[in-house]
Amino acid sequence: MAGLIGIGSDIRRQSLGAIAGLAGQETQRNMLNEQLKAQKKAAENSTIGTGAGIGLKLGLDAAGATKTVATAAPSAVQAAGLKGGVEAGMASSAAGVEAGTAAATTATTEVAGLTGGQALLAALPWAAAGVGIALLVNKLFD
Repeated sequence: MAGLIGIGSDIRRQSLGAIAGLAGQETQRNMLNEQLKAQKKAAENSTIGTGAGIGLKLGLDAAGATKTVATAAPSAVQAAGLKGGVEAGMASSAAGVEAGTAAATTATTEVAGLTGGQALLAALPWAAAGVGIALLVNKLFD
């Protein structure tokens, strides 16, 4: 009888070990899935921030602020838009848009030396168009 109980205990121990191993694999898979989702969200927010920065740059060009912005601003606007979108990271798309737009606006106004809001107001529709295009690109390559 002790032999059967010992065999049953061994089988039980092996079964529990297998279940624990599978649970660990499931936990690891869930963590990897969450990381992939976070990376995708960060990439989307980065694209949105870049779109907002490019839209603001185009809007400022259209508003006549191109003389001082033309050489220095494109890289500053793009870098600020990317930085703002990535920093907003996993908060939400709206936070990514706001952060990217704010960062790009700050960089553009600092580079151009704009004090009035007229050029910025004229550029906002362009920024919205840039965000819309970025959202469309995100959906196309989903």
